[in-house]
Amino acid sequence: MSLPSGLGMSLAIQLIGSLATVLATVFITRTYGPEGQGYLSYFRSTVDLAVSIGTFGLPQAFVYMINSSLLSVGWALRFSRSYSILFALFAACIGAVFYASGAAHVHGFDGIAVGCAVLASAGLLAHGLYRAIALVTSSTGIFNVVTVLPAVLILFFYFIARPANFAVLVFAHVVASLLSVASVMAFLGRKKWPSHSLHGGLSILKYTARYGMWSFVPHVGLTASAVGTYALLRQGAGGVGAVGQFTVGVLVLSAAVLPLNMIIPILFNAWSGGAEELRRTSFIKLAHLGTLFSFLGLTAGVALAEPLTIIILGRDLLPSVAVTQIMLMGIFASYQTRLSSAFLLSLGRADSVAIGAAIRAILIIALLAQGFAESITATAVAWIVGEFAGVGYLLSKIVRMTGWPILTTLGLSPSWAVRELITRRAFERWNP
Repeated sequence: MSLPSGLGMSLAIQLIGSLATVLATVFITRTYGPEGQGYLSYFRSTVDLAVSIGTFGLPQAFVYMINSSLLSVGWALRFSRSYSILFALFAACIGAVFYASGAAHVHGFDGIAVGCAVLASAGLLAHGLYRAIALVTSSTGIFNVVTVLPAVLILFFYFIARPANFAVLVFAHVVASLLSVASVMAFLGRKKWPSHSLHGGLSILKYTARYGMWSFVPHVGLTASAVGTYALLRQGAGGVGAVGQFTVGVLVLSAAVLPLNMIIPILFNAWSGGAEELRRTSFIKLAHLGTLFSFLGLTAGVALAEPLTIIILGRDLLPSVAVTQIMLMGIFASYQTRLSSAFLLSLGRADSVAIGAAIRAILIIALLAQGFAESITATAVAWIVGEFAGVGYLLSKIVRMTGWPILTTLGLSPSWAVRELITRRAFERWNP
């Protein structure tokens, strides 16, 4: 399948995942208000942090090693199963200590929530490992279905179970994660995969450190900044309700750039094995499309944030309008961060991606620790500052590496748009 066709299919399937996430958010806020949304966001961010730490760059290492014939699919499947079981046991021990020490109570989690966090993180870790294997062994459609499965299953659980309390709310993530990993395991297990590898056993740790470490750092930075933000916001701005108001803006921004975030593996795959001209033309085209998308999204979002919040989420979420409008000002930075990360990863510059993510996370937490966490709007400003600082570093690296004009790299070159999108189309029309 060609790159445009693969991206088109990815966007279509990811739209389903984005819609499921939005509908689940609407259900939660309508049923439980900002307190329920804040509680669940804090829970999810904690699970995401555990998964980011646990995977330790293994998915990225799997993709590289299987494509390079250093690792067999059969060995990767067996390793994923054993590693997931060990992670679940380790997470259970950490969860028990977290609960017994009273730290869980301080953060507003009871024993059921801690247990659900352990099971959900183990399921999502296994899902992430098998998803990476599916990327290199399955079609684009299968990979994207595997990707959106947890979000769709969570929405389906809410629709069927109609949760009556927070315990059932977090249990949905356990059900969705375990069903997702069971589904992809069943799919991959239908075929007899080769088990011979050039490397195996403990030697995988060397390759994980080499090929996965720099992917591990940005994932941990992203999830740690979310957990840190919610913890500081909960303490400084008025409890879990403030977290719920803030996360509405975060979810709107995440939903806006989710399709691109999900197709990054496909871009990385195409750019890694493609010629330099393919990387250049597709990156610049996507950068300019992203600029247009960001402008339209920002304009529409700022204008419609208040009426849509009232209609969809209710008046209890009106304080989130200002957060949403501020967060949407970072849609350009968020889009460019994801696009630039895929490009740099394809060139083997994962260290640059990691540094950019670290700059973002450190700056956000530093601003919040200096008093920005005392209000949800100030917290949103801190996030936007961090987003632009991180992407600024990434884009500066691309400009220095490629020598491309700054405006072209940013997707802000009118001359490129005229030449490529207008002049070329006219030429093709009259010269078929």
